[in-house]
Amino acid sequence: MARYLSMRAVLAATMLTVPSMLAAQEMVNANFNGLTVGGHLGLGVGLAGSTATTGTLGGAQAAYNIQINSALVGAEADVTGTSLHAKGFVAGSYKQNFLTSLRGRIGYVSGNLMVAATGGMGYTTLAYRDGTGTSDKTVTGWIGGASLSYLLTDKIILRADALHYHFGKTTFSTPATPNLPLASSTNLLRAGFDYKI
Repeated sequence: MARYLSMRAVLAATMLTVPSMLAAQEMVNANFNGLTVGGHLGLGVGLAGSTATTGTLGGAQAAYNIQINSALVGAEADVTGTSLHAKGFVAGSYKQNFLTSLRGRIGYVSGNLMVAATGGMGYTTLAYRDGTGTSDKTVTGWIGGASLSYLLTDKIILRADALHYHFGKTTFSTPATPNLPLASSTNLLRAGFDYKI
């Protein structure tokens, strides 16, 4: 009887210890250090003046992370092509073709999960078109947001990003509309992946 009770105690201790060992191993394996490259797809909404813009998007990104225990700092650059547009103007249309950014980020790692805040400088190309011509602009602004990443394997990271671009006021000019100031902003929801080099 004593031997039976002893075996039950050993089995119970093993059942309690193994999950703890696996969790600890998962914590050790969560390593976001180094250079990554990847891609993303998503949706965007924004404003051109008081007119809403909507569209889809897709692009690529590259990042470098430095992780110390649970803390992470890094830098990321991306380029995104979009179909963001607005057709609510009386005599013309508005389109946003590309978005790029250069950002820093600060993150926290727990197990295979990383959450991060990000911010930096954004660039975009804007176009206003009516029946008399097209006015193209390349403008800069600021960007802020957050990301959630999951280390699926030693090399593959799944991610989701929410980003806000703010570009301020840009003045467009065509023969029919010689002075059209529009403040523009864009919000993106993206899902994608990174591959650790």
